Amino acid sequence: MIIFLVIAPALSYLIDQHYQPFNWFQYGDTVCYGVMFDAGSSGTRVYVYSWSCRENKTMAYINITEKTLEYKVEPGIDSFGKDLDSLKSYINDLIQFAYENVPYTMHKYTPIMLAATAGMRMIPTYYQIQIISTIRDIFRQSKFLFHRDDWCRIITGQEEVNWEQRIMNMHQLLIWEEDPLNWLLSLNPPQIRAKQI
Repeated sequence: MIIFLVIAPALSYLIDQHYQPFNWFQYGDTVCYGVMFDAGSSGTRVYVYSWSCRENKTMAYINITEKTLEYKVEPGIDSFGKDLDSLKSYINDLIQFAYENVPYTMHKYTPIMLAATAGMRMIPTYYQIQIISTIRDIFRQSKFLFHRDDWCRIITGQEEVNWEQRIMNMHQLLIWEEDPLNWLLSLNPPQIRAKQI
């Protein structure tokens, strides 16, 4: 759930900002797809999102109840700075999972992205560049839509903090929808409880 709340809005934002919308319905499929790699320090997880298409939108707002598939491999990509050939096999294994879970007719319309976190920030810049450049090349050669280089990058610590804050806000919203009274109590327990008494 946590990674979904982090990655889904990021995926939506990046596509809306950097890719020209077009009408998905002309391709005869009412389900759209997105592929997102979460490259953490202990391993990389690929998520295959699917959602109901909206006319003239490349990315609909994703409902957290909609279908998400995932597959994880270890270790983290930061381990491959001196072995780029193994990195290619590692990434292609994850891409193969995505191919198997996205209809062939939608491959070229399905965005593929990667966000790398702390593990990659800790290695020397030279290896960061080598690893990210290699993955970008793999994404370009894939059947999926890789529109620009910043769809595969190392996110900053500040970005992670910002997303954690958004997660907290989203969590509060979900609590409010389920039980507004408990949501209010969690915000300011002493004053609210005093009024109740």
